[in-house]
Amino acid sequence: MTTQTITLDLRAYGHANTTITRTGPDVVYTVTARHLRGSFTLSPLTPLASAPGEGVEVRFGRNAAPAAEHPDWQLYADKPVVHRVILTETVTVHRKLLPGIAYHPLYLKRERRDGASEFASDAVRRRATATVAAIATDYLARADLAELHHAHSIRAAQARLSGALATVSRAEQWINHHMRELVEARADLIALQRLASGEEVHSAVRWALSKLPAN
Repeated sequence: MTTQTITLDLRAYGHANTTITRTGPDVVYTVTARHLRGSFTLSPLTPLASAPGEGVEVRFGRNAAPAAEHPDWQLYADKPVVHRVILTETVTVHRKLLPGIAYHPLYLKRERRDGASEFASDAVRRRATATVAAIATDYLARADLAELHHAHSIRAAQARLSGALATVSRAEQWINHHMRELVEARADLIALQRLASGEEVHSAVRWALSKLPAN
């Protein structure tokens, strides 16, 4: 785990003191600014379907789940709070869209008391979008971006292993089943050819052949 502290420029919304922590293949930005505080967890955008630097996935909060006990469980704590509104869920940011992000705020959602979510107000969205844009820009300029992308590609491949193994297993079962059918059909064909040519065959074979459909 490596940590550094920087100051991010939020343009119209001032500056943010930011602690950046690399946790495995993820990078967590913990931000403190006027009317805004909280953590953002950044990772490559669709690592198996994109090249390093094409975009970034931003999850609101940091993973607080005890990974050793629950490796597949994600529990996000320290979610960003903007004007006392807690943001939730995940957004994706494409590098090519970053220059215009201030003019087209992200459709961010707020967490409700009942656990559901709804779209945040325009004021919250604009301030949070400025923060997301700043941290995404910093993330996409990291020297270890290719390394992070590769690490997430490994994680994505591992997540798909069991599904691929199941597909192979189903295909092998299908092939084995139809191979048995093919072997039996070839044996029937040979017996029919012998009988059709006038050769005498065992009565048990004739009985089995009688069960086959005629033209």
